Amino acid sequence: MANLPQPVPVSADLTDSLIPTLVITSLVDNITVQNTVVNQGNCLSTDDTPGPQEKFIPKTLKFGEFLPVRLGCLKVLEVVVSTDLGDYSFTWNK
Repeated sequence: MANLPQPVPVSADLTDSLIPTLVITSLVDNITVQNTVVNQGNCLSTDDTPGPQEKFIPKTLKFGEFLPVRLGCLKVLEVVVSTDLGDYSFTWNK
């Protein structure tokens, strides 16, 4: 029996707002988001900026829970979400 590809356990969506926000949603019962890399590291997120704010990652999510990540760039082309289940790449129109 051939190994079938497993479904992607997270979704990644972008909000259209003054401050772009990446919304990572769990599609499985238990997953830990360990890191996000936006535009190959050329776009900082709230978790990357120095300061006293709370660190949001790593974050464990249950099915349907989501993690909003504010972004420091206006145009997002690619996001890689690293989890305990693997790395998942998402792209938008270039």
